[in-house]
Amino acid sequence: MTPRWNDRFPSRLGFADAAARRRVRALYRMALEAEGAAMAGEGKRLDAWRRWLAAGGAGEAPERTPAEALEALRGADLDARPLEAIAAAWHEDALRRGVETLDQLERHARGTSGAVGRLALRLAGIGDAKTLELAEALWTATALTALIRDTRSFVAAGRVYLPAELLAEHGYGEADLRMGVVNDRFRAVMKEVWKRVRGLYEESRPLPRRLTWPVSAEVRYGWSTGAALLARISQGGFDVLHARPALSRWEPPRLAVMALLPL
Repeated sequence: MTPRWNDRFPSRLGFADAAARRRVRALYRMALEAEGAAMAGEGKRLDAWRRWLAAGGAGEAPERTPAEALEALRGADLDARPLEAIAAAWHEDALRRGVETLDQLERHARGTSGAVGRLALRLAGIGDAKTLELAEALWTATALTALIRDTRSFVAAGRVYLPAELLAEHGYGEADLRMGVVNDRFRAVMKEVWKRVRGLYEESRPLPRRLTWPVSAEVRYGWSTGAALLARISQGGFDVLHARPALSRWEPPRLAVMALLPL
């Protein structure tokens, strides 16, 4: 499973200036490649990234992707520490096959995609602390939406991102998950995760108002599509094991038009 940028991130800041767009693309390439490496269990590879970034990029780069991301940060007068933290978070994920608690699931999403959202806005020249906090919440919400939406694919790959604590609390086993059992116990687990993600969308709702147009419109569209996908999961009875929730053909164009309207 190879994630696309818009499966994990609500905006690529395509309306920012050209330099910022290039830097954000380099950041996203590293983040998505790190996710792919974690899914493949390539912990040693990610640890090499982390150690090189921890040294501030001294010496030969382990691979081209983290080198390009670090170059993007340096172009914006930022150091390697945010990239090191992202690589470390994915390295940690590569060493496990699931999460224990809902809080741990959110920390994972914040340390990976949420950190990327905060950093993407910094690459676009946005440094206001509250705006960066809201960006972290939105990028985290989008990543969590993708995680629960793709539960079936993750289970097939041997990974369980539904918290073990919730599964045990509601009496739903991993064997049930592998067999695709969707019952009231499964829905109870999903509802608790869903509510946490919905709270993050509500928390990040003010973000577009803090950005200038047209970046604000792009981020508003990303917020709307993510929230709509989350709603579709609920409308489908939380059954993510038999079909991947998706928006209707006409919903993205409608949301795009709405994003262009005055806030």
